[in-house]
Amino acid sequence: MMNKFMAEGNVTTIVPAQEVFPSAETLDRFGGDINLLSEISSMFLDGLPEMLSTMNTAIASGNEFAVERAAHAIKGVVSNFGESPAQEAAFRLEMMGRKCDLSAARELANELETELARLRNILDTFVKENAL
Repeated sequence: MMNKFMAEGNVTTIVPAQEVFPSAETLDRFGGDINLLSEISSMFLDGLPEMLSTMNTAIASGNEFAVERAAHAIKGVVSNFGESPAQEAAFRLEMMGRKCDLSAARELANELETELARLRNILDTFVKENAL
């Protein structure tokens, strides 16, 4: 993922691409419609706690199929906002469920939750800045 460079006077700051939102690719995915992107972002933020609860319940119960499905759902929704570490972590957790090996699922779920918290902050700011 490319980084964006922001210049301030004689100082150039590298801003990680996942923090520049929305990217041109993400905006294109929504037909250039900022309001639609804001609405979908808001829906994602509202539904995220339930998705995380489903994932955590599946991990706690050791249900590989449920882990796979929960991670797949998270990956799918997150992919609407472009490539991200959250999408990658969800994919890896999905593959753990598919391979029926949940030995590191809790650690990976923690990583996913950290990445989703970052995405949540980005989207929350975006939604607030684009409220109608």
